[in-house]
Amino acid sequence: MSAFVHMELNTTDPVAAKEFYRNVFGWKTQDIEMPEGVYTMLSAAKGANIGGIQQKPMPDAPTAWLGYIGVASHADTMAKAIMSGAHVIVEKYVIPGMGTLGIFFDPQGAPVGIWEAAAQPKKKAGKKKQKKAKKIGGKKKQKKAAKKKQKQKKAEKPGAKKKQKKSKQNS
Repeated sequence: MSAFVHMELNTTDPVAAKEFYRNVFGWKTQDIEMPEGVYTMLSAAKGANIGGIQQKPMPDAPTAWLGYIGVASHADTMAKAIMSGAHVIVEKYVIPGMGTLGIFFDPQGAPVGIWEAAAQPKKKAGKKKQKKAKKIGGKKKQKKAAKKKQKQKKAEKPGAKKKQKKSKQNS
């Protein structure tokens, strides 16, 4: 992990920002109602989520992009950041079903976001996959049975016993 996974624009005018980025880059937008207001998800032309746009949560903060780095553990990473001199802005913010984020300034003053994605439930194999697995397993059994029958037929042929006795005698 530990790579940038999400870019977020905090701005005084999210509506104008959405229009600008749609026009310039062709990004698609999707507004999501959150307790603090509207959050706009951004996706690239192929549909991959690339970031978001929101109203600045702190009026005196600059309009700027904030990068989020994907982490395996929000708690562990936040603890390491604090021990290493980070100044915490948002210690922990949970988005149900999606993940947990934190925001801090590094010791030189650069803002950094961290993101731990929520564990997704494992999908069970669909019925088609289960049937295919049974067929594959069944085919292997059929092949083994066919080989066994061929060996039995060869052993039953006249002269097969003589050949077996000769090969034993030559051993």
